[in-house]
Amino acid sequence: MKKIASYGSLGFFPNLQAVFCALLVIAIMSFFPKKWNEKVPSSLLSIIIAGAVAYLFKFDVVKIGEIPRTLFHSTRFSFSTVSGGMILELLSPAFTIAALGMVESLLCGACASNMKKEAFNADQELIAQGIGNMVIPFFGGVPSTAAIARTSVAIKSGGVTRFTSAFQSIWLILCMLLLAPVMAQLPLSALAGVLMVTAWRMNEWHSIKYFFKNKMWGAISKFLITLIATVVFDLTIAIIIGVIFSLILLVSRIAKIEIEFSKMDNKRVLNKYNIEEKNEKTVAVYITGALFFANSQTVIKKIAELNNDYDKFIIEMRGIIYMDISAGQTVLEFLKDEKLLNKEICFSGTRKQVMKVLKTTGIYDFMGEKSFYQSADKVLADITAN
Repeated sequence: MKKIASYGSLGFFPNLQAVFCALLVIAIMSFFPKKWNEKVPSSLLSIIIAGAVAYLFKFDVVKIGEIPRTLFHSTRFSFSTVSGGMILELLSPAFTIAALGMVESLLCGACASNMKKEAFNADQELIAQGIGNMVIPFFGGVPSTAAIARTSVAIKSGGVTRFTSAFQSIWLILCMLLLAPVMAQLPLSALAGVLMVTAWRMNEWHSIKYFFKNKMWGAISKFLITLIATVVFDLTIAIIIGVIFSLILLVSRIAKIEIEFSKMDNKRVLNKYNIEEKNEKTVAVYITGALFFANSQTVIKKIAELNNDYDKFIIEMRGIIYMDISAGQTVLEFLKDEKLLNKEICFSGTRKQVMKVLKTTGIYDFMGEKSFYQSADKVLADITAN
């Protein structure tokens, strides 16, 4: 950000030769026939051409530079350098790097599976990455993850099997050992051009168009925030920001719970079960959504507002997909207060997960087994008959 801000005050003059190399690569990759791409990858051909042009015309551009030509780096990992203090000091950054690597690897796998229209085995991917990162320090390497850009380029170039990674690794080793002097002369701007085209092609433009066309503001906001964060920071940080923002949206949506009230037709149900009609008012309370600490008080307040209008409450629980302990404790206090007012309350259609919470918080024992039914009709028939 400081560099971007300094362009206006210090003056910014782009290297037109570097820009030309990047544009040349973009042009070749954009107009290269797709049917030829599986035989000769456009990305490789464009880098070779851009490198040749930069070399022949003596372009003053930043190059890749010296490439190590050994598999065993001088600073490779050695157990003799390990100490207890070092382990404690590196625990926190190691966990952070592992978490970021996991997120990026999973994102890469998801993108690749979408591009290939195949299933993605996340466990296999993470186990492989973990084993690789435990071995690579002995060769002087640093923690690595699945790379979205390289994976996308490989798929776009026709790679469809696991041999793609193996051949890429072998090719990189050969280039390092045999072609390092030549590769060192390649302009970095040419690689930038490949990444720009790859980044553009990675976007699922049909999905993005669908979001904007149908005004899906949640998806649009997540897309724009992640896009801006990627430009301002980097891909890894952008992923974290996008995930956190998605979780915030998810919590805000879950907190919105639907509550509907329906006066029960006592006469219809009583006739169905041949029960004599009684002059009592019963209401069914239909709750839909997740019931937890953020919205439990709202639900209780709305039900309590009906105390003067009805004698019996049937709380239909079938629509509650989740309930936490905090909400269960709030409901228990409400039920105790209602007992003091001689209000009769029954539950119907309770899910197994929700029932576990009711038992854990003591609601089931307090109300008794007789207060739980499979359907609202059976509740009404039973409580009216008594």
